[in-house]
Amino acid sequence: MKIIKRSERHTFTDERGLLDVLLEDGATIKNVLYMTGEKDAIRGSHVHAKDTHYCLLVSGSVDYCILNEDKSVTAVTLEEGDIVFTPVGEIHKFVFRQPSIMLALCTESRAQNDYEEDITRIQF
Repeated sequence: MKIIKRSERHTFTDERGLLDVLLEDGATIKNVLYMTGEKDAIRGSHVHAKDTHYCLLVSGSVDYCILNEDKSVTAVTLEEGDIVFTPVGEIHKFVFRQPSIMLALCTESRAQNDYEEDITRIQF
């Protein structure tokens, strides 16, 4: 689990507003998703075979949860502006603590057939 806080990113602020460099590592992004979730909604609960993604919490509050190899769960509460990186093989889900908006920047296609072939659903 890698959380990238806004305070750790390159930002620039002047009288016009904020410029926030979200990704600097040269990731190839093939798809960008706009997601919303209502309180107590769950998204994910799966693992990817090929896709990695960066999820930016635009507004709200979301718990990012991963299922560890020993079957324990690690959860981190994301704050507005946080980015979480999900590598291949990380079993993960998002639990919405309140109505929230996220952007997912994905390295693989999210066409439905491609997506379904890439994931294995795992409830936890």
